[in-house]
Amino acid sequence: MDSVIIRNPGTSYGRVKWPSLDLTKGGEHEERRGIMSISAYVFIECTAGGAREVAKQVSEIEGVQRSNATTGPYDVVALVEAENVHILGEFIVTKIQGLPGVLRTQTNVIVD
Repeated sequence: MDSVIIRNPGTSYGRVKWPSLDLTKGGEHEERRGIMSISAYVFIECTAGGAREVAKQVSEIEGVQRSNATTGPYDVVALVEAENVHILGEFIVTKIQGLPGVLRTQTNVIVD
């Protein structure tokens, strides 16, 4: 089977075999049943005084790798993973934005 080397900018190299998309360790993304996953940081703005509770609730959601209350313009930052961008979007709208105390979110997809 032919393979192609994919360069992740600024990090390391990964090798993809076509057509199975067998991605070896080389970045944040790993193969799951032939489907490459997507990771993203979700920046969450909360109601006053609600950051710690929101961070705790977010951390208990399946697919969330890490969730922390932070200082700065966003109150909580969460690292999430989904099978694709459509599932990621649905996950954020239904699971995170629906939590009490969440005002708005901004999602930044990890590219390396």
